[in-house]
Amino acid sequence: MQVYQVDESSQVGMVRREVARLCRSLGFDESLTGKATLIATELGTNLVKHGGGGEVILNVLHRDEAAGLELLSLDKGPGIEDPGRALRNGFSTAGSLGGGLGSVRRLASEFDMYTRTGMGTGVLARLWKGDGAGARDGLCKVGAVNLPLKGEERCGDTWAVYQTGSRCVVMVVDGLGHGDAAGEVAARARVCFAANHEEDPVRLLQALHEALRGTRGAAVLVAETLPGRREIRYAGVGNVEGRVLEGTQGQRLVSRNGIVGFQMPRVQEMSTRWPPRGMLIMHSDGVGGRWDPSDYPGLVSRHPTLIAGILYRDHQRVRDDSTVVVVKDRGP
Repeated sequence: MQVYQVDESSQVGMVRREVARLCRSLGFDESLTGKATLIATELGTNLVKHGGGGEVILNVLHRDEAAGLELLSLDKGPGIEDPGRALRNGFSTAGSLGGGLGSVRRLASEFDMYTRTGMGTGVLARLWKGDGAGARDGLCKVGAVNLPLKGEERCGDTWAVYQTGSRCVVMVVDGLGHGDAAGEVAARARVCFAANHEEDPVRLLQALHEALRGTRGAAVLVAETLPGRREIRYAGVGNVEGRVLEGTQGQRLVSRNGIVGFQMPRVQEMSTRWPPRGMLIMHSDGVGGRWDPSDYPGLVSRHPTLIAGILYRDHQRVRDDSTVVVVKDRGP
């Protein structure tokens, strides 16, 4: 996942060129690459002309046999007073290529937007190689933002998800500090998760503790949603935050003090209700925890990646890596 600051027109071209490079690496054909670069141009130009500048986050997607590219633009500008008008084909940003946000929606395989007057706008566009048939969501719909501290190449945070027909297990890891040493913690955690994702949250946490010995350690939260039982089981050590939301009402997940890989306490599995069409939000301490769902009317109905992006935009702590993971129940 890469983030680009876009405050002036020359930076739009930089994002467009990187999008073209990523498309080539994914094996996109000329038509799909053209769509992706037009989307990048429109999103970047909107940031410069209307958003007061902002960020474009690029993410390569792999789901089963499908490969895709995700573009997420975020700004804290004036917002869009008439989103319906902005999304109509033919309503274009002055001087830009493409046909405005309506064209972005038409060109993208998946599209979503959240805007509030005076607070800014977030726009999500995804493109999938081929017909995207291998890109179907599983039991839960999942999205995330996972970015290193500005100026760092490696991110000390990581996350992972594994789904079957009856369970969805999610892990968020915050390696202590940032940079290469924390990045090594994150890398080991991903390998461990891949080998142990069939385990329950406590056993997975214990496996992570063994895998991270000899490193600086991490804060970790592992949660397992069981929609058939309407239950979440979880275990956590350190200050990775988790909340289960039903509408705008939330319940925090409780973690133990300690450091996974260094000094981990005895961990007990906890559980709470997983409501129909509920949502689980997990984030590292690079994102502040004082957000209130009621401050974002309508956000809970948006795509998980867009929700993660808005929370990252408004609550990131600029001196740390940042991760937000959002899991949404598909409901009956």
